[in-house]
Amino acid sequence: GEEEIYPFAFRKEEILQAAKRMKLSVNAFYILVTSLSLMAYNNVENVVFVWTFNGRSEIKAIRTVGLLLRDFPVALSLDKADTVDDAASSINRQIREAIMHGSITPFIDIKRGEMLDFLYQGDLLEIPDYNELIGIDTPGTQDETAIEPIELQLYEDEEGSRLQILYDAGLYRRESMDRFAMLFESVCRLLLKDTSGDMHTRDIVREVSG
Repeated sequence: GEEEIYPFAFRKEEILQAAKRMKLSVNAFYILVTSLSLMAYNNVENVVFVWTFNGRSEIKAIRTVGLLLRDFPVALSLDKADTVDDAASSINRQIREAIMHGSITPFIDIKRGEMLDFLYQGDLLEIPDYNELIGIDTPGTQDETAIEPIELQLYEDEEGSRLQILYDAGLYRRESMDRFAMLFESVCRLLLKDTSGDMHTRDIVREVSG
């Protein structure tokens, strides 16, 4: 698989403030960003993809038996999420129900291997000796095939955020990854600037699509 890394200038504090304003976790904020970016990229009003839930918050427990790594779907429709507040509420509900009950939206038929997968890694890169603790590669050294046809991983550090895209080069071109990353960054900027949840989701998708 191929790997592309896109650094963004967004500070952790900015993202956290925006997420709190929308009553979202940072993970949920980026799931919202991913949803709207996919809509803009594909010129559609309904999207579904997979996000990875890590049930262990203690870094030293990452490699213990029973690690709670589960993949759950999330869906968003502009017909049912007219404003940013509507979209945030929908995503919050889906995340909460998935974590608590392992529930899956009834109309979704998950075919693994065909869905984009999003994983929020947070400040993993800033944890001392994290590489030895969990035995993974630093972004930029990944040379294994991506788990999904496209996998997004979002990292944060003191310099900002970075989006790592792992993808199957047999299915996608680098130019496509560049375009998606540009849309992702644009959606982030709009949500960071917005001071209320009344902003219409269609307006965001339309504006970033150009």
